[in-house]
Amino acid sequence: NLVVEHKAIWQQFVKSGKVKWHVLSMMPFEVLTLAFPTLCPLWRLQTWSLFRLNKLLRVIEMPSLIRSVESSLAKVGVKVPKNPLKVVKLLLVILLLAHINSCVFFAIANFNQHANSGDLNAQHNWANAEGLVGPSPTCPGKIVSLEVVGEQYTAGLYWAMATISTAGYGDITADLNSLQEVLYSTLILIVG
Repeated sequence: NLVVEHKAIWQQFVKSGKVKWHVLSMMPFEVLTLAFPTLCPLWRLQTWSLFRLNKLLRVIEMPSLIRSVESSLAKVGVKVPKNPLKVVKLLLVILLLAHINSCVFFAIANFNQHANSGDLNAQHNWANAEGLVGPSPTCPGKIVSLEVVGEQYTAGLYWAMATISTAGYGDITADLNSLQEVLYSTLILIVG
């Protein structure tokens, strides 16, 4: 039965239990970055993007969405094989986790680079060691080309996949002088 009355739709939505995830995902946590007026405007944008991670809570709905697609396909006579579907779901989860981990790992390195700009001896991070960030970024900074961002993202994703899969080739590693990078890498090795 198709429900078209607004009140009935809201009641069904509340009963489903999804309302809490939607409320959390729409909260404007990025407004908290306004509490850091001393940060470079460019850095404020990066901090702002971290505070927007709550938007990923919508991913929680993916299993129910996939189940509804499967049931809709079954109603019209299309049978979806379970094993390939499970493999695709697993790959999507791994890619999502690798993406999140690569972005956080690069954000840690970039924070170290910006926090220690002007002191080349204090810029200890994996991205600097790989030559992926400038030695002394200035505020507000230069526009970074898409090619450079692609290299940074690819290197971070490579690190994340190697770490999550516990292959850990060792060519991109946390800088031992950066406590944040070492702790995050250790956490990912344990959880991954």
